[in-house]
Amino acid sequence: MNKAVTVLAFLGFTAYTIAVIVAHGMPDFSTFDPWNWQVFVDLCAAALAFFWLALPEAKRLGVPAWPYALLTPVLGSIAILAYLVHREFALARRPG
Repeated sequence: MNKAVTVLAFLGFTAYTIAVIVAHGMPDFSTFDPWNWQVFVDLCAAALAFFWLALPEAKRLGVPAWPYALLTPVLGSIAILAYLVHREFALARRPG
């Protein structure tokens, strides 16, 4: 992945998420209908799959993955995108 693309995706999605939360507030899970729960469970499964695949690479690169794993339930994709930004900078520092 390109560093600039990763950083732009992170900043753009973070700005969009903040704008939506400011305009509409945080979702109320008690009012979720079955479709909303389906999307929520799907996103949780995708996040778990991402970390299952990313943890070995994070160890190899010396990138601590645990802060991103802890923040993912709170921040969702923003934490995963932040990990990808960190990963890109770690790859750029590696010799060869």
